[in-house]
Amino acid sequence: MYSFQYRTPRFPTDFPVDLVVGDTTFRGRCNNINGSGIQAEFTNPAVVGQVGMLTLNHTKDAMKLYARVTYFASWQTGLAFVFRTEHERGQLLRFVESLCGPHIGQNTRRTMQPR
Repeated sequence: MYSFQYRTPRFPTDFPVDLVVGDTTFRGRCNNINGSGIQAEFTNPAVVGQVGMLTLNHTKDAMKLYARVTYFASWQTGLAFVFRTEHERGQLLRFVESLCGPHIGQNTRRTMQPR
């Protein structure tokens, strides 16, 4: 029996984000989000593998947490959230749910039978 983990869907967004890596601040806009990360467009690209403090600036609710740059392609940057605690993960999921609905952050597990 094979088991596959599917990424939760990303939901379209449009709000400012800041990624601080060392003394450098990358300013951009979040294009989509889910319970594990975001895709954003930054004015200057960050280097894949860098970890920094990400600020999600949505209306009056700002959320700060660490994130790792996972890819850069066509001016789109992927960032994976780096949770330090389960409490922090819960806060992020509540933040995302406030944007997109209560089904965020639930990984779907599907099992396939070999042919």
